[in-house]
Amino acid sequence: MRAWQILKWSSTALATVGVIAAMMFTLDWRGGGEGFPKLDAGDRALVSRGKAVYASHCAACHGTNLEGQPDWRNRRPNGRLPAPPHDATGHTWHHPDQVLFSITKDGLVPGVTAPAGYESDMPAFKSILSDADIAAVLAYIKSTWPAGLRGAQQAATSEASAPARPYILPPARRNKSGRAQAVLRSARRLLQRALRQERCRQMATRIRKADKPRLTAL
Repeated sequence: MRAWQILKWSSTALATVGVIAAMMFTLDWRGGGEGFPKLDAGDRALVSRGKAVYASHCAACHGTNLEGQPDWRNRRPNGRLPAPPHDATGHTWHHPDQVLFSITKDGLVPGVTAPAGYESDMPAFKSILSDADIAAVLAYIKSTWPAGLRGAQQAATSEASAPARPYILPPARRNKSGRAQAVLRSARRLLQRALRQERCRQMATRIRKADKPRLTAL
């Protein structure tokens, strides 16, 4: 692997771990554990509830059929992006449950779920919807995706939920050589995690391409 590729993977890994760490600190997420809703697209009652909540609070911007606003990839004169689609043509399924829940509840927070300085028309719904309603809306959105995309999104959720395991150097080996070895081990773990995420992204892309003819037919 060339030097620039190593640097690219290293920066990607560090950025990924930083974002995930920020999300874990902010949400104390447990993937549907005690005190936190589960975004279960297979729960028919939850999906039905979410469909009604979506129609009341989300459809005005994101579309009755989750199609988003026109030309959603291009910025408006004010520099903000239109509301994206939540169906299979958008990028909602790229994000793990933790991020989707946080964005819906707290809005796009610069430095946490958006780049620093980012401005958006997406409001925070924490004072409007309960956590259960937010979970229901997201479950409904997820239920509309093809099985392949749901699988890819679930893989991203599982990856984001996996606790980081930092390498702690034993006291007897805390010398210059030991510190260098610890840094290398930590870097190797970061690179391996980035590679797994890249493989997941590539898998999702292949799935989306395979599903495209069927979606077009629909």
